[in-house]
This record gives sequence, structure tokens and C-alpha cells, in this order.
Amino acid sequence: MFLQSGIQSVLIPPFDDVQQKYLARSFLAWLETVRAGFADQIFIYIAIVLAGHAYEYLKRLRREERERYQYQQALVASELHSLKAQLRPHFLFNTLHRIATLLNGWLLPRPNGLLVPQMILQPLIENAIRYGVSCAREGGWVAVAANQKDGILEIQVRNSVGGKSSSGTGVGLRNAEARLKYLYSGDAHLRLTVSDDRTATVSLTLPALHAPPASTERPFGRTVH
Repeated sequence: MFLQSGIQSVLIPPFDDVQQKYLARSFLAWLETVRAGFADQIFIYIAIVLAGHAYEYLKRLRREERERYQYQQALVASELHSLKAQLRPHFLFNTLHRIATLLNGWLLPRPNGLLVPQMILQPLIENAIRYGVSCAREGGWVAVAANQKDGILEIQVRNSVGGKSSSGTGVGLRNAEARLKYLYSGDAHLRLTVSDDRTATVSLTLPALHAPPASTERPFGRTVH
């Protein structure tokens, strides 16, 4: 109010309605302008404050509605993820258990076998199913092979890749790679390649450590020929 009346006194001299003429500028004339415009200025101030509070309330209400909607969406997504997490182990782990049962017959009864870490193949096969075979409508295949040469054991997990395969390496490969680094330092390696014929190959190379003749299974791992 003081600012407006001061600017007004500088730009426009005070006007006397009775004499119908402009008066000379003075401090008393400025105070009269302040007194005369006090009610109007207070009304404008209150209107601006109310409008500002109404605007802030509307913004806060919209923000709360948006956050509530995002929370509901996240809750629905979490419930769906929970349902998938309940269903996925039921089918996938049963399949991997059957694969492990078949592999045990191939890996364990052989004499002078080679040691490999426990559960090192299951994550690789799961990764092949999730990111390769499941992406193809017509189905796919997974093949496991092992070869020993010059003190090195190489295990390959090959699988077909669908047309819209997921990008990335998957948790299974990262987990297997971390375990190899922990167990063998720099003596073991894991490599993923995808050829032009849409075939993915995970090559696992590690030192060929022979199992003791008296037992085909140790806490360290299982054996493979």
C-alpha cells in the first residue's frame, strides 16, 4: 500500500474533487492518499491471499490424487508380481528339478569325474529358457555339452533364441559369473555369444579338477565327464 501510494504520488499529483484541480505534492497529501486507499488495498490483499491459498490447495489436491493413483498402480503391479512369483517357481523349478535329475545320471555314476560347483548349470539352463526358448512361439531347444582338454573343462549350454528375445544377461548368468570369480579367481570364465542362426551359447571354462575316486560327490560340487 505504501509502495503503490508513493509511486502514484510521484507520477500523478493529488486531485481535489471539490476544487476539481490537481494539488501540489506534499507529505500530508501522500498520507491522505494512503488513508483513502487503505480499505481498497486491504480488500485486494485479502483477495490475493485467498486466491493464492486456493491455488496451492488445488495443486496439493491434484498432487495427492496423482500420488494415490501411482500408489494404486504400484500396488496392482506388486500383486501381479507376487502372483507371478508364486506361479513361476512351481512350473520352472519343477522343470529344473527334472533336468537336474536327468543330469545327475549323466554327471555322477562316472568314475574319475571332474568337479564343478553345485547348482552351476541350473541357473544357466533357467536363463536359456527364460530369455531364449520362451520367446519363440513355435518352441525351442536347450542342449548341454562338456569337453575336457589340456586341463581345462569347458561346458556349453546352447539354446534357440526367439524373435523378440529379452536384452541383458539375466540374473542367472551374473550369479554364475560371480560364483566362478569367487571360487576360481581368474582361472574360470563365462562367455555368452549369439550367432547369426539365432543360437545362444554360454561357454563355461574352468580348471579340470578330478574328483576323489572314493566318492562322486563332495561339498564343493558335483562331477562331470
